[in-house]
Amino acid sequence: MNRQLDEQQPREQAGFRSGFSTIDHLQVINQILERTRECKIPLCMAFVDYEKAFDSIEINAVINALVRQNIPKQYIRTLLNINTGCSASFRLFNNNIAIPINRGVRQGDTISPKLFTAALEDVFRTLSWENRGIMVDGELLTHLRFADDIILFAYDVKTVAEMLKELNEASTRVGLKINRAKTQAMKNDQCASENIKLDDDTNLFVNKYTYLGQTITQDHKIEDEIRRRRSAAWFSFKNIEETLKKTKSTTLRAHLFNSTILPVLNYGCEVWTMRESDKQKLQTTQRAIERRVLGIKLVQKIPNNIIRQRTKFKDAYIDALQRKFRWAGHVARREANRITRMGIDFVWFLPIHPIGITNRKGSLGSPYSINDFRAINPEYGTMGDFDHLVSELHRLGMRVMIDIVFRHTSHDCSWIKEYPEWYWRDTTGKPISRVPQWRDIVDLKFEGNETTLWSELIDILKFWCEHGVDGFRLDVASCVPIEFWRQARRSVTEVYPRCIWLAESCWFSAMKSQRDQDTIIHTDAELYEAFDLCYDYDLYVAWRGAVQGAASIKSYLELLRLQTFIYPKNFIKLRFVENHDQDRIAYICRDNRWKGLAWTAFSAFNKGCFLVHDGQEMEQKTISSLFEKDWVDNKGVRPLEEFILRLIQIKKHPVIETKEARLTLTHHSPCIVAVWEVKSTREGLIGIFNVAQEADGAQFIQIPNLSNGNYKNLFIDMGVNELLRYELRAVSVNSNGRLAVPKVAIVLHYTDILLLPKPFYSVTFDFNYRHA
Repeated sequence: MNRQLDEQQPREQAGFRSGFSTIDHLQVINQILERTRECKIPLCMAFVDYEKAFDSIEINAVINALVRQNIPKQYIRTLLNINTGCSASFRLFNNNIAIPINRGVRQGDTISPKLFTAALEDVFRTLSWENRGIMVDGELLTHLRFADDIILFAYDVKTVAEMLKELNEASTRVGLKINRAKTQAMKNDQCASENIKLDDDTNLFVNKYTYLGQTITQDHKIEDEIRRRRSAAWFSFKNIEETLKKTKSTTLRAHLFNSTILPVLNYGCEVWTMRESDKQKLQTTQRAIERRVLGIKLVQKIPNNIIRQRTKFKDAYIDALQRKFRWAGHVARREANRITRMGIDFVWFLPIHPIGITNRKGSLGSPYSINDFRAINPEYGTMGDFDHLVSELHRLGMRVMIDIVFRHTSHDCSWIKEYPEWYWRDTTGKPISRVPQWRDIVDLKFEGNETTLWSELIDILKFWCEHGVDGFRLDVASCVPIEFWRQARRSVTEVYPRCIWLAESCWFSAMKSQRDQDTIIHTDAELYEAFDLCYDYDLYVAWRGAVQGAASIKSYLELLRLQTFIYPKNFIKLRFVENHDQDRIAYICRDNRWKGLAWTAFSAFNKGCFLVHDGQEMEQKTISSLFEKDWVDNKGVRPLEEFILRLIQIKKHPVIETKEARLTLTHHSPCIVAVWEVKSTREGLIGIFNVAQEADGAQFIQIPNLSNGNYKNLFIDMGVNELLRYELRAVSVNSNGRLAVPKVAIVLHYTDILLLPKPFYSVTFDFNYRHA
């Protein structure tokens, strides 16, 4: 019954639900406040509180709600019997007095909270708020509920006042009464100066409100909340101060602090946006408490690190960071359902290890400057957190890939002292980086360390496989000896044969530079001896030139054709239009959105794997920072989620997944035309991509051997509103394969015919010099 009641609750209700907590709503409210402040969007909120809500709800209202929410009749009968004819008894002056209980759910009964939330859900279903609320995640959000704690949202005061009035009337019908003293409202500066009243002359507006234990202010200042947390921590400390001072066991004392004071100090920190000053305030409070516990005064000038060694207390700031990342992991696990729905097979994480301190870049340092290859960065969480995340992703049918960086380490990696021979050094013996701009790292020396360094690195790969990792993205793989990669691949495959290997290969200019310096650099053809996939960097410059009009689309497609000749028959490229090192496609095509969408569609349709970069579905335009905190800002909208979903569904079409399928690029102008065909089944897919955006629907393209008729278009329901009028579920073909040029792209499925497609004529490949 618990499960059925949970299933009836909407996303707005987080109270007494498995997998939800107060942090869910605190996160939402903080995000709303932050976004409306940044974008100067008007916002009005009403915080609603009921008087004795659990004791006031009508029993009939609960039963009626259960009936309407399709709870089985036997459960309803049982609950009705339990709640009928009940009384509360007490003794007064030797007299037993029994008072009938005619309303309310039973306090202390584990099912009671869910019965109440079921009745409250029934109340909200009577409200007609379809056109009210604020836009969040592309949908209207009218309110949040945590059991009986409710927030109403709107863009103006008048609407919130109307919603509050309607909620009051609907609540009264089931026995609930709004608490006038605790129900208050808040608005930002963009809202008009109006009052909200509830059946009397009291103005409900306040400047701050404590919601679920956290201070909410109209200007969204976190300082007030951190001040409250510090005071609450001192209050909590004073309650157990004597116990702490008397406790001789360091372990027990640390346990008391970590389990009673620290949670109070850091409550709600998962949603804080902390500055350096906030970090210092937390640490100052903790240090003061530690000194009180040990009886140490400031005049004694004992360093803080010595005090920490004595107390063994957990660092408040580190705890706050870990809570934030655990919360991010919790959200990621919940978001994993969305990612699964999109059809994602692999989730790739950038380096997850501790970052070096010496010469670090920015305030956070580069994740590619690694201190310990077998550990998790404590700012991200623990190894247990990682194992749980991997397990959840596996449960959802996805696999996990992590970044591995074997070309270099951080300056403070323990190997520098333990194994000095593993590093390249200058004439003075100092470890060096052979790439001057990479000042935060030092290079490993593979030559001469085949029995020691190589073995350690291979063991590290096996270590992460033991933790459930399914694949590796090997950083700057071209610059590591291919002999090492061959040995590593053989050794790991013997134990973990399903592990996938992705090489970050280099572009041509980098290859020339390395060869000019007489340093190791391998071609993609060499890397395929050890790797399953290689980056598409060999054509990246040519692709950017084609996108930006500096080179012809034809020349880029000719290079794609060249790949099929110079790499192994079964080669796989990682196709992408953006990644964490390069400009985002929404920025590259900022002046023509349709061009960016068309290139994205072609990239997915092309031979190879298709990379979806985090934020790509939100049309982010800024490159993510590796060295500073940099949130992906979706402004509550994922405009390309359905678009990418359709691309992935097409990518997984049986025609493309058939081993004997062959891709042929038949046209380069006015559109790219690519044909996947399977001869044995006499079917295929025709992809037409308007990447140049120079042609329109008044122009046509000819597909040889394509019979006249209507063909099913697979590229529909893309979720891009501006493209709705261009979407065609069926595409008409006439005049022997004549098709109208699409706005962005179409993908047609054909059966029972063979096109026997031929590549467009290229002088590079097709010039017949014998008959010239």
